[in-house]
Amino acid sequence: MTNSDGLSHRLKNAQQPAQESKPRDALFVGSVEKAFMVLEAFRGHSALSLSEVAITTGLGKSAAQRFCHTLVELGYLKRDPRSRQLKPAVRLLELGFSYSISEPIISAAAPFLLRAREKSNKAVNLALPRGTDVVYVMRQTYEDSPYGNPPVGGRVPMFCTASGRAYLAALPREECDAILAQSPLQPFTPHTLTELEDIQASLEVARQRGFASADQECIVGERTIGAPIYDRFGRVIASMNICVYGNDWTMAKVDKTYGDLLLHTARQITEAVSNNPNFS
Repeated sequence: MTNSDGLSHRLKNAQQPAQESKPRDALFVGSVEKAFMVLEAFRGHSALSLSEVAITTGLGKSAAQRFCHTLVELGYLKRDPRSRQLKPAVRLLELGFSYSISEPIISAAAPFLLRAREKSNKAVNLALPRGTDVVYVMRQTYEDSPYGNPPVGGRVPMFCTASGRAYLAALPREECDAILAQSPLQPFTPHTLTELEDIQASLEVARQRGFASADQECIVGERTIGAPIYDRFGRVIASMNICVYGNDWTMAKVDKTYGDLLLHTARQITEAVSNNPNFS
């Protein structure tokens, strides 16, 4: 495994939260929860054996086998005929497409993200919060990126990413502190800030200038800046970032070159959201 692969593996593992406790009321269907536990076991994994599904979900092997068989029959999983390993199937992507066309912030942000991508010739992403992480729901890559075409749905920690810090910095202080208290502050590169005092200092800088930064904290060679996006009531609901790769860049150079474009784009998206009747 290369250093890059190892980092990717650690990131993916970090993106898998412990199973959240669900309310057990008269309407709650436990078997549906277990079926989704099986599907979520594949987050960050291209293939799993039946035993690995059972271990990851905590289900017995017999129960895991029944759920996996059902999901294969329904088209949400597929089984490799040679290795017998299970893999996510294309029908899952159809569910993601349904989300993409129904989420109003994606349609509101799309033209502005594309314009920012064209002006910067750098990768531009839109992220939504989920727990202590952010999930990238729209990604505009560029041809010189060393990481190819990163898929939508990638999940990364808030504490060490520009998009996450931008979101955190725009929250009320008590909400920000609560998220940080729940975050596993583990390093992903030698540059990752893991001391709470250092992270808080970076958030304070973000509050003062309006955007956050992360210098090679998730991926060596990647420098990013991120800005918050607000709804019509002034509540932060999302964030966007611009990513730059290469040793010829410094964080100061990224800030100076793309900071104004980042802030301008985030303001445009905020205005579009505020004028969109689909937002409450």
